[in-house]
Amino acid sequence: MRTRFLSVLAVLLVGSAALATPLIVEPDDFLPGTDISTIVPGVQLSTVASDHGAPEVLAVAPLVADWASTGDLVFGHAGAFPEHWVTATEPGYRYGALRVDLDLGYDVHEVRFDLHGNDSADIGLLEAFAGDGTLLGSYETGLLDADSFETATISTAAPIAYLVAGGKEQATITLDRLVLVPEPASALLLTAALLLAGRRR
Repeated sequence: MRTRFLSVLAVLLVGSAALATPLIVEPDDFLPGTDISTIVPGVQLSTVASDHGAPEVLAVAPLVADWASTGDLVFGHAGAFPEHWVTATEPGYRYGALRVDLDLGYDVHEVRFDLHGNDSADIGLLEAFAGDGTLLGSYETGLLDADSFETATISTAAPIAYLVAGGKEQATITLDRLVLVPEPASALLLTAALLLAGRRR
């Protein structure tokens, strides 16, 4: 009985460790031009406040290779200057923000996103929201030029339902390598409960 219990416990611990492994959404994992809007299960990518006529998000090669923080591809859209993202919402402004909706079956409390400049004096903005639209946290970069990026990191107490990222207001930036960090607490609590139950026997 004890051997069986230890085997089950080992499986649960492995499962907990797997749950704690970050999920990385990396445009370089796909061919240029691939629609990656729903290609990663539980992650919905879409454009926000743009007039290029399509919400899809693509893996694209930026106009200048140095605008990618990793590899050759970045998150893009189907409009003009497809690697440019902004958070401005003025009607008619052709570059929109990138929105990331999460439905992974587990909570995410930390995100990391590479925000890259593409000219001079760009400022990037990443915001995390709860399901009801409450702003949970935001990250604003320093001044970015075409050769620099910052990994924006947001950690929150409440689960993150969706993200919005782009250049602050009308600053244009590129976006690369999104990391979603799962909350392993529920799996760890289950493991602890079963451990205590086994000891009582």
